[in-house]
Amino acid sequence: MPRYLSNIFNPLSPDVHRYFFPGVLEVENGKIISVSEYRHNIRYDEDLTEYLLVPAFVDTHTHLSQFHIRSKAGFTLLDWLSNFVFEEEARFSSREYAGDIAREFFHEALSCGVTSIALYVTVHNSAVEEVFNVASSLPVRGHIAKVWMDRNAPAGLLEPPDASYRSSHKLFRRYNNTDKRLFFSVALRFPITSTEEGMKLAARFQNETGTLLQLHIAESRDEVDRVKELFPNLSYTELYQRMGLLSNRTVLAHAIHLADDELGILKSSGAYISHCPAANLFLHSGQFPLDRIKERGIPISLGSDIGAGPYILPLALMRDMYYINPTTPSEMFYYATLGGAKALGFGDVVGNFTPGKEADFVLLSPYVLSHNIDTTLSSLIFEGERSSVRSVYFRGRKIEFPLIS
Repeated sequence: MPRYLSNIFNPLSPDVHRYFFPGVLEVENGKIISVSEYRHNIRYDEDLTEYLLVPAFVDTHTHLSQFHIRSKAGFTLLDWLSNFVFEEEARFSSREYAGDIAREFFHEALSCGVTSIALYVTVHNSAVEEVFNVASSLPVRGHIAKVWMDRNAPAGLLEPPDASYRSSHKLFRRYNNTDKRLFFSVALRFPITSTEEGMKLAARFQNETGTLLQLHIAESRDEVDRVKELFPNLSYTELYQRMGLLSNRTVLAHAIHLADDELGILKSSGAYISHCPAANLFLHSGQFPLDRIKERGIPISLGSDIGAGPYILPLALMRDMYYINPTTPSEMFYYATLGGAKALGFGDVVGNFTPGKEADFVLLSPYVLSHNIDTTLSSLIFEGERSSVRSVYFRGRKIEFPLIS
C-alpha cells in the first residue's frame, strides 16, 4: 500500500479543486485509497515533494491514423484532407503499417502523460483490429473508433453504410471492453463524407450497443458552407439531431461556428465538446466560443486532434487554449483531466483522486512550485515541455519507458 508524499492537485469541477501542499496519496491494488494533507504523524513511502502530482491526462479527440502527417503547414481543413489525410489513411489498408503507427502513437501519448484517449483509426477493419491488439499490450485505456465514410472520399476509403454497420458489430463483439479499459467506438468524419443513410445507421448502431460516438462539427467556415449545400434546410446541429446522433454518449470535436440555437440543441442533448486549440490554430479554423459554451453549461474537454494538431502534449494544448481564450490554469487542467474523463464515460474511473478510482497519475516538474496552485500550474503551461512529465502511473504502476525499441 504505497503512500506518496507530494504536492497534489485534485480537480473537482472547472471552478473547484483541492490543492495539498504537500499531501499524501495512498494507493492499493491500483486504486486510490485516500488523498489528504500531510501531517507529521502520517507515514509515507516515497518523497516526491519536488514535483506536482496530478491526475493523468485525457485526450478526447485525436486521429492515430494521422500521426505521421503532423506539421504539414499552409492549408485549411478541406485542403488538408484532400492533400494529406486521405492519402495517409489509405496506407492503413496494411495491417503491419497500422500496427507500427499505433506503437509510435501510444508511446508518444503515454510519455506525455495521457493514459485515456478517444481516437479515430480508419475505415479498414484490419487496422482497427491491429490498433486494439497493440493497445491491449500497453498501459492505456480508451475508445478506438472505426471510421464510417460512404461518399466524397477516395474509393479505397469508402464503404457502404450497411457494410460498416455489419463490420462494426463484429468488431464490437470481439473487442469491446477489452480488459475493462479498451472500447470499440464509431466515428463519422462529418456529413460531407456521410450520407443520410450512413448517419442514421451509425445512430442505430450506437443505440444498439451504447458505444461512444465520435463526430466533428463546425470546424471551419468552408466545411459549414459545404454541409449547408448538402442539407440546405437544416443547421449543422439540427442535422445531427435529426439523424439521431446527439446524446450523452456523443463527443463533438471543434464546435467553433455554431449559432446560439445550435448550442441550445447541444445542451439539451447532453453531448460533450472536445476543444482542439492546437489544430484550430494550425488550420486557422476560427476562435472557439468558450464563453458562449460555458454560459450554456455544455461540458468541455481537450483534444490534441493529431495530425492537424502538431502535438499530443496536454501542457502545450493548454498553452494554445489560453492564447485563444484566456482562462485560469486550474480550469484548463480540469478540462485535460476530469472534464475529459467525464466526456469519455470514465468519470467514475479516473480524472481525479476520489477514493475507489483507478490510480492514473502523473508527476510534473514545475519551474515554479508555489503555495498558489495557479502559479504552479501556470509555470507548467507556459514553460513546460515533454521533459516536464517526469513519471506516469497507470492503475498504480509506474510506466517504464521506452515502450518500443
